[in-house]
Amino acid sequence: MINVEEIKTKLDRIAEDIASRLNEPLKSEVMGYYKRHRCRLVYQLHKILQIGKDVGNILEIGPYPGAVSIYLAREGYNVDVVEYPRPEMRHLEKIYRELGINRVIYRDLSKENIGSEEKYDIILMFEVIEHIPAHPYSTFKKLYEVLKDQGRLYMSTPNLLNSFNRIALLKGVEPFPLYKFSLETTKGHFREYSLQELKVAMEEAGFKILEYQLLDKEDYCRYIGEHVKTGINIKISRRIIRIIGGKGPLEWSIFIVAEGIT
Repeated sequence: MINVEEIKTKLDRIAEDIASRLNEPLKSEVMGYYKRHRCRLVYQLHKILQIGKDVGNILEIGPYPGAVSIYLAREGYNVDVVEYPRPEMRHLEKIYRELGINRVIYRDLSKENIGSEEKYDIILMFEVIEHIPAHPYSTFKKLYEVLKDQGRLYMSTPNLLNSFNRIALLKGVEPFPLYKFSLETTKGHFREYSLQELKVAMEEAGFKILEYQLLDKEDYCRYIGEHVKTGINIKISRRIIRIIGGKGPLEWSIFIVAEGIT
């Protein structure tokens, strides 16, 4: 069993290595992102590494800032990545290559197929699908086309039904307003999805769900041994939602492992 503490130590060093090669403001942006998402990244790496090293070829969709892909490359996997063709990626591509990633493929997945002749044993897509202005079936079909038979897809995305979104709607505030969304920068969530929506889209595209989890940010941290308390505001808001009859999961994040089937 891979050791979580070992993952944390190695991943921290990789994040620092990436940042050390960047100039401001990108350096601060990368480290800020890493610190906010560190618990989730360690959790996801631990899940991936449980399969062992028999699997060789990995494709990560939207790896920014690259720590997970670089970690896996250093563990001996062959790793390609797909990135949206935004200007700052030209700075990161050189770093990705220097730190072990084989290839950076630039694609706008709302309009283009991945187009790789390579077939992959594992595809990773963490916190990406919510940024793609396209039906999720279309995105999953593009992933299925470059996945080996019985290959695995690991993905995470915000839960549409989370308590943050519900409270925002009660206040009359759009949780992810499209009028603030920029197709040129990919910053902002085009939309978020419920677990049921994702299941249907994935199954129609050719995937079989093997595992799923509904998790809060605190759950990711607890899983890797970092004890944090759920905020009182979250507890109160969820109680209000249940009192007024709110149904369904309120957790922040959806994590899914799926298999490509023929």
